[in-house]
Amino acid sequence: VPREGTPVEIPLAAERRSAGLRATGRGSRKWPVIRFAAQGERDDDAPRNGVVIGLTALIGGAWLWRSRVTAPAPIVAEAPRPGYRALAFTLPALDGGTVSLTQFRGRAVILNFWATWCPPCRAEMPALQRVYARYADRGLVVLGLNATASDDPAAVRAFQQRYGLTFPILLDESGTVNRTYGVAALPTTFFIGPDGQIREIVVGGPIREAALEARIRTLLPAGGP
Repeated sequence: VPREGTPVEIPLAAERRSAGLRATGRGSRKWPVIRFAAQGERDDDAPRNGVVIGLTALIGGAWLWRSRVTAPAPIVAEAPRPGYRALAFTLPALDGGTVSLTQFRGRAVILNFWATWCPPCRAEMPALQRVYARYADRGLVVLGLNATASDDPAAVRAFQQRYGLTFPILLDESGTVNRTYGVAALPTTFFIGPDGQIREIVVGGPIREAALEARIRTLLPAGGP
């Protein structure tokens, strides 16, 4: 048994002798030897070992940096629910042409499902028109998506003229978009952020103008009127 303070040499291969292998002693290239410095003994190899360890760590860190993989941006699924991206659609507009929801990416959107025969729809339209006129120059978009499958295009045009609506009126003639968005009652209003994600859904109405403004301010960039 070595006395305290005596250097001890431990060949790694000692435990492998039963397999027919032999340790070749200190300094062997075949089997490394781990030398523990006993208490009170100065290890003359410590500075050199420290440099080797430091260089190894530096090289390893550089390799990890070069081989790093940037995590892909999370993909937000489309669904007619808050926190999800609004489902894309393209519909004919009352004034001609077609309108796609995706063309307004980067802008706040109020998507209002309505019909001329719906009393609360009629009641909230003037407020929607006023907030649109007030915030359009800051990027607000209002889309009036008419349930044309249960409405009359002539009545829709007369309604637009009566209330002086200047935002786009879209015609869902087959009812596909209403079904896709799960609209079960009118009016139903979706508040969509510039990133295309649905922030809030309001079922029923009329929505008061002050309540509309409060929601719009959460969608638009800070500043402005």
